[in-house]
Parts: sequence; structure tokens; C-alpha cells
Amino acid sequence: MHVLICDDDASTRFVIKRLLTQNLGCTTAECVDGVEALRRLDEEEADLIVLDVEMPLIDGVEVLEAIRSSSRLKTLPVLMLSKERREDIVVRLVRLGIEGYILKPPRTEKVLAALERLRSNLSTRSKSVRNGNVQSIRLGPDMPALLVDGSLDYRHFFVSQGSTQGPIMEVGSGAAALAHFRQSPVRLVFLGSELGILGADLLVPKLRAMAGSQPVRIVGIVDPSDAGEPRGALFDDVMLRSYIPAKFKTELRRFTRVPGPLAAVTSLTGDLAQGVTSAARQVFGMMLDAEIEPLEQAAEAAPMIAAISDITIQNRYVVKLGIRATVPSMTAIAARMLGMEAADVVVEDYLSTAAELANLVSGRMHAHLDERAVTSDCSLPQLESEPAVWDADRLADDGMVVKLKVSPLSADIVMSCEVSDLLGDSADVAGTARSQDAVA
Repeated sequence: MHVLICDDDASTRFVIKRLLTQNLGCTTAECVDGVEALRRLDEEEADLIVLDVEMPLIDGVEVLEAIRSSSRLKTLPVLMLSKERREDIVVRLVRLGIEGYILKPPRTEKVLAALERLRSNLSTRSKSVRNGNVQSIRLGPDMPALLVDGSLDYRHFFVSQGSTQGPIMEVGSGAAALAHFRQSPVRLVFLGSELGILGADLLVPKLRAMAGSQPVRIVGIVDPSDAGEPRGALFDDVMLRSYIPAKFKTELRRFTRVPGPLAAVTSLTGDLAQGVTSAARQVFGMMLDAEIEPLEQAAEAAPMIAAISDITIQNRYVVKLGIRATVPSMTAIAARMLGMEAADVVVEDYLSTAAELANLVSGRMHAHLDERAVTSDCSLPQLESEPAVWDADRLADDGMVVKLKVSPLSADIVMSCEVSDLLGDSADVAGTARSQDAVA
């Protein structure tokens, strides 16, 4: 991966370059201002730009605007560096679409985590380009899957829960998977743990080689505690291991053909759960200098307030994007965002914080759709200010739920997308929409 580092501070450039070259094996180029950055981007190819906000002549925000207005560079990943915390600047950066925001002076662990995550995402993108659009490979009646996992109990649970969507064959080791694939190749493989002598590092390249020019989608099954770890270049995607039927259904749904508006929207937007999580990670990282991680369970059984934005896609589909949290959780988030003590936060503070977060996340989703050449419009958030218990089960097959923990705060949030079709019938356009899908 080749990275352009643009910062007028020599010590910051040195730190970033050392982390990139010594820890991640990247090649780098450097420049000291926005003018030089734009010249280099015109003349050189880069996989990522690390960009300072405060620079002379042309600042980082102006460079980012130029990148996003360029047909060649509009999807170039940008990681921002700044000591800037003003809300108007942060909101502007989120709406322009950035991969992350690191406060100065840069802390090694923060920078390394952000860069490692970006490298992993870029590897996955490159792999998807090479192998074709594997996102369209989904479990269905005519698309069988192979499950490889060393746990007999988990294989039984997976098959019993998932076989209603399509045929699932199972084996208990990497060696057995290789033998099975040689006799009966499939295009969808779920790869778990305890694979025996032939582990994932050896098995995955063998499966891809045996598949030849035929795309194969390999999904890694990971424990929730490892969900934040870089997925590396092995897998096309990951799903969380769970024995809870509702949670398992939510995870598997991303890899199955679900009829109705959710399928059509997913074909246009890519994985909604992944998109929402990525948008939330950027917003919470920039506004709160906080990290988020998936949760197996969240406090959705408790009364929660909600802020809900409507995202209209292609003038046909409406995604109700909701951010929900208990009052204590939203109070903790508001205190961090507003620089207050939690005891001083009043109702208006945490409600306005909820609305602003929903506005920013929906704005980032809008930017993501724009990158995919999918037209969309976002409404202003509507508040459900009276705490109430929310029934996630009512989403059925027309929505998804993501539960997230905000660190270092003691706060959980529940994010949901409820999808509807203004025309009432999306089945006929799902296939057409899928053909328009671009690599995110």
C-alpha cells in the first residue's frame, strides 16, 4: 500500500511514516502543504492520503473537497490529522467522507489501529475487484454453502438455523473442506475455527486456487471478542459467532437472499450493517474521540429515546435510520460531546446530541451512497423523546439492527435500519440493482 503523508509538521510526518513503513510495510511519499499534495495526486497513484487539516495556502479541508470533486480520486481513502475540535469543521469533514480522524499530537496506538483497519479494508476492496463482485453470492435455494468448523455443536446449530435459506453442507476440518471442495465446489464458504492441521491461512488460498476464475465468497466466523480485529486479506467478510437464534439470524441475513425491499436496498448500497457501523465509527471517533465495537447484547429491553432519519434511495426506497439509547447512555455521550459533567446535562442537551448524531451518521451514509453513484436524500432527524421499550423483532425481514458499545464511555447504542418500498414491490428490481453494485 502506498500512502501520501501531507503535514507541515516534520515530527508528525516522521511518526506517521515510521508506523507505516515499520509496522505495516507500506511505502510512503511526503509533502508539506495542500498545493504540493494536489500536485502529487495529479502525478502519482496513492492508496491512501494522511492529511493534516491546518496547513498554509490550501488547508486540508480544501484538499479533501478537491479530492471528492475529482472523478478519478473521489473514492480515495483519506485519514485526517488535526487538533481541531470545532463542531462545524468536524461535521464538514464527516459529510465530505473520511475514513478516520486522529487528534494531534498523534498517539501511536490510535494511529496504528486506524492504519491497520484501513489497510485491511483496502486489501478487501482490492480482492473484491480481482474476484468480481462477490457480494452478490448469497445463500439461496440454488446457491449452496459449505460450513467448515471444528465444533460439532456449532455446526448443528448453524445448519438447523440456516438451512431454511438454502442447502448447507458441513465438515469439521480444513483438510475435509479441501477434499469436499475438490469433489463438489461451491461459491460460498463459511469458515470457522478449530480447523485442525490445515488452518485458515493455508486453506483459503487453496480454495481460491481450486476455484480458478470462478468467484468464491469466503466468510470468516469470528468470536465477538475478536470482532474488532483486522480481518486481513483472507476473508471477503466476517460474521459473528453466536448461539442466540435472533442474533444468528441477523448475522446470516447479510449472506442470504432475503426477498423484499431489504434485498433491493442491499444490492444498491452494500451490506447495511457494515455501512452503518462504519459511519458510526467515523462519527463517534471524530466527535467524541471514542471507539465503538459490536455487542452481542445491548439494553434494547430498557426504555430508550430515539432519533430517526429517513434516507430516500433512488426515489423509491426509504431507510429509517434510528439511533437509540437509554437516557444514562445518551447523557454520557452528550457530556463527552459537549464537554460537560454528566450531572450538568439536561434533557435538551441529550436530545440535541441524539439528533446531531443521527444527522451526522445519515449524512455519512448519504456520502457513501454518492460514492457508489446511488442517488439519495436525507431528512432531518425526528426525535422520540419519551423513553420507550423498542421491539426490534417487528423489523422481521425488512430491516437490521446493530448493537454497539461506545468506549471509553459506559454507553451502549442500538442502531437500526427499517426499509420500505414506496412502490410496494421490489422483487423485480433486486436483480437489476445488484448489477449496479460497485465495490465500496
